Amino acid sequence: MVSSVKQRKPSYLIFLAGWVGLSPLAQAAHTARMLEPTYVVAGQPTAFKYELTVGEQGIPVGGSVVVGFHHASKWQPRLQFGQPTLPAYVKVTGKVANNFKMRFQNVGPTSFAKTADNLYHMVIVATVSKTALVPGEVVTISIGSAQYGGIFQIMADDHHELRIMADTNADGKFEWVASPQFDIIPAPTHHLLMVAPSQVTVGQPFNVQIHAEDAYNNFVNGTYFSTPVPTYNGKVTIIDESEGVLATGVQVTDGWASVPVRVSKPGPHWLRVSDGASGDAGGSGEGGGTSGGNDGTLAGVSNPFKAFAADPEYKIYWGDVHGHTKGSDGLGESQEQYFWYAQKAQHLDMCALSDHGQKMWPQTMAAVRSFYRPGEFVTILGAEASLRGGHVNVYFRGDTAALLPKNWNLMNHVTFIDAVAQQFGTDALMGPHAFSHATTEPYPFSFWNDTVERFVEVYSMHGTNEYPGNARPLAQAIEDPAHFLQGGLVAGRRFGVIASADGHDSHPGRSFGGVYPTGLVAFRAKELTRDAIYDAWRNYQVYATSVERIYLDFSINGSWMGASLTTGDPVQVHYEVIGQDKTFKAELLRNNMVIRTDTTTNGTVAVDFQDTPPDPNNYYYLRVSQANGERAWSTPIWVDKPPAPDAPPAAAKAPRSAKKRARAS
Repeated sequence: MVSSVKQRKPSYLIFLAGWVGLSPLAQAAHTARMLEPTYVVAGQPTAFKYELTVGEQGIPVGGSVVVGFHHASKWQPRLQFGQPTLPAYVKVTGKVANNFKMRFQNVGPTSFAKTADNLYHMVIVATVSKTALVPGEVVTISIGSAQYGGIFQIMADDHHELRIMADTNADGKFEWVASPQFDIIPAPTHHLLMVAPSQVTVGQPFNVQIHAEDAYNNFVNGTYFSTPVPTYNGKVTIIDESEGVLATGVQVTDGWASVPVRVSKPGPHWLRVSDGASGDAGGSGEGGGTSGGNDGTLAGVSNPFKAFAADPEYKIYWGDVHGHTKGSDGLGESQEQYFWYAQKAQHLDMCALSDHGQKMWPQTMAAVRSFYRPGEFVTILGAEASLRGGHVNVYFRGDTAALLPKNWNLMNHVTFIDAVAQQFGTDALMGPHAFSHATTEPYPFSFWNDTVERFVEVYSMHGTNEYPGNARPLAQAIEDPAHFLQGGLVAGRRFGVIASADGHDSHPGRSFGGVYPTGLVAFRAKELTRDAIYDAWRNYQVYATSVERIYLDFSINGSWMGASLTTGDPVQVHYEVIGQDKTFKAELLRNNMVIRTDTTTNGTVAVDFQDTPPDPNNYYYLRVSQANGERAWSTPIWVDKPPAPDAPPAAAKAPRSAKKRARAS
């Protein structure tokens, strides 16, 4: 069946023209259409077929027909050209047999003409090798086959495309030909995801959110798709960890439901949801649950939460502050769709969009204003600055902000950070991500501007930046310990510790398109407003997790994580952890050394003890490692001893070597 060739919305064509030189009006004389498929199901191998009709210029020997895959797409398996009876076999044919030499490669910006888009830089290149292609000649491009297997992607994405291009002049420059679009819809519902607040009050109702996910953690809902999505519609039962029924007959419509429940006992809780009579929700894990027992029922588990006898003064709110749309180098149609997914599909309390640069700044500010609902959902205005030595993210207090300093992309870290501080003062905050990457200009913890540098992103889909050799490392991590979180602490820097996705699939809060699963940040605030969340961020009232909403409560002398204390010996240390996976260990680190480890198989650790820090200046932080591989990191608490009367200044201590610092097992 021939699919319609749907072009991008005009606003995005205009944007791409400005960002990468694409001119939607300057189409090549060639034309192309997509023969199959009409849509794709996430995770399902699919064969593709395109036809390109050669225009009046023809294509000479040495020219080529090109299919480009988007920077953020994750098509599998690897394309191949030599074995027709294996999956992902690519064949290009025209009038003359064996007229194309084939290759698949990742090409740079210089390979694209002004009429093309270098985001589609993973390309099939079919180079004309024998006879020039003549006007009107039809070239067929086949990727995979129904018989032997095609290609698949696990990320759902509406209005996806493989970009059709051509090298018309045999000069190595690819020109845009056509942009046929198709939906990658979610696979059938595999499990249910349930989200509860991290803190509730005994006997008081609170809402839990339920939604259907496929086996790849895509929200099974038809919003934004042109292709009908087979959504889940049914009734479910919610039970607690003691098998007590909290709600029954809860209607899930189009894969989503919200229902008030209450618990009667203080302490830790985990809820389960199922559409079967038994309520069996299986185990925990990245999918938030399993497909249930042998009866084939759908099921899921909630995040852990704690019930208090009285309403706590401070609440934990969850967010994802790092992600991208087609406003820069991501998937997803719009800023509005991004925030919709954060609120509706993932039930985040807050979200920030951090597209590279500010090419669509007015649209981003408009979406930030439109989706802000005090008490329900907080949006933060943000952008990612790609500097020569690495990337930093900048966030703003208000829903409107001026553009970043002129020529910021030519600055080094120090110059850029100072320029932002001078321009915005405390109305901006910033921090690095993937900062343990082995770049030519590592993040300068030797320099620090406390006015704006308020956090580090310890974890994202790229990996972990805690210390050299940590679990889930970056693909190209530096070996110097000075350029990790622990190195920043040794240098005397004080910052909040967050995690987020850096997702490019427009799935904030649940991005699985990277090397590792998504990250999340927890905020501690009195209320869910933009000012309260921003102030919590500035004041280090945050902690980090990978994927799961692990509950952390960490304090010293009654002061929560992020505090700076000046006090005598000993100090009173308290922490409580409630895990998503009930098997985990909690490690307390003092000055980067593990001083206490607590393990559990019942999902909770609660610790109170006294400690005497050895140095004049000390810091403590908590690391949680679950059996399923997911982790959490607290922001440190800094403990300084008061100076002795008339004592001379303490001599600076050399940083501990990497070999002496305790590592996680």
